[in-house]
Amino acid sequence: MNFKLVRNISVYIFVSSIVIVSLIGVLSIWEVFSSYTLVRSLITLLILSISFVLITLTTFEREGRFVFSHHQKEESSILRILGYGVLAYMGFNILTSLIFSLLSR
Repeated sequence: MNFKLVRNISVYIFVSSIVIVSLIGVLSIWEVFSSYTLVRSLITLLILSISFVLITLTTFEREGRFVFSHHQKEESSILRILGYGVLAYMGFNILTSLIFSLLSR
């Protein structure tokens, strides 16, 4: 499988989602959309960014170019990907709780 193609497609999707969220942000400033719509779009962008990081790390690991590990053959790649998913889930929960606590002030 061509992992570079997968990374490039994920980058294009991520950049296009940033452009769309920026457009929604500008329209929220002009009060075309509500602030709730802006918050939901920022949370969606957060989810996309976490998935982008997971896709990138997974493709690097599958290519054998994983930069964070010196012992590539000792761990199962499925356990490593599952660990990244758990860390991403925890990070997502922390960041969304921070966003909602800042907005509720």
